[in-house]
Amino acid sequence: APNWAAEAGQNPVSQDTLAGIPWAGRSTLAGLFLRVAANGPHDPMVWRKLAARADVIAHSFTSKHAALVLSAMARAQHRNESFLRRFTVKFIPSLVEDAEVIDLCGIISALSQLGSYCEETYSLAAKRAAATAPQMDARQVSLVANAFVKVGHADAELFRRLLQQVPRRLPKCDARDVAVLLNALAQMPGLLAKSLEADSLEPQLQKIALHLPALLPTADFHSLTLVLNAFAKLNYMQKDVLDLIVEELLIDKRRFKN
Repeated sequence: APNWAAEAGQNPVSQDTLAGIPWAGRSTLAGLFLRVAANGPHDPMVWRKLAARADVIAHSFTSKHAALVLSAMARAQHRNESFLRRFTVKFIPSLVEDAEVIDLCGIISALSQLGSYCEETYSLAAKRAAATAPQMDARQVSLVANAFVKVGHADAELFRRLLQQVPRRLPKCDARDVAVLLNALAQMPGLLAKSLEADSLEPQLQKIALHLPALLPTADFHSLTLVLNAFAKLNYMQKDVLDLIVEELLIDKRRFKN
């Protein structure tokens, strides 16, 4: 028998529910952001109403509410510039100070995807991320590294702390995690030219290269190309690994047709 609840969860949010946006509390509103991002309606007017309500009650948000709202906006690629600017400058600094790791990573990643940048906010987020780096899993390390690289915010201490997590997190990495992490590593020398030389990444690259062969059979095309591109940018020539990646691209083309 069909699962009615599951089907309902995939339908666009009803107009009756959307009519309650102006009175929604913080938890209800965060849930609406997520549901509209996932299921629609994909209507700019709905997103303007959501952002307007978020603007009114932003002072009451916890870091979790902020992470959910921003992640939903990033998923839908909805950039309400005025809301994002105020929220990033006025509220995010205090929220990141005591945010749990999962919420901190969500806020940082979503802001970077939305192109919302404030130097002071990112400096505070970098300090918090550096302090909590040992608690991050492989995907969170990759997301945070890429977020700071994407907006061009250079923080040598943060990147050092993130790099320190690589060896012990690799066993739980999948191919996508490794690809995203390598993409960030490839841009670090340019971003931190004065305090991070490409040669200093050699130990991490060697550990990643040793771990890659086991991941290749499940890697998608995008991950493989990211890995190759990153190794090329870093002038990292581990021939055996590069040969394996190229072979995977050439002989298993059927995996990438669909």
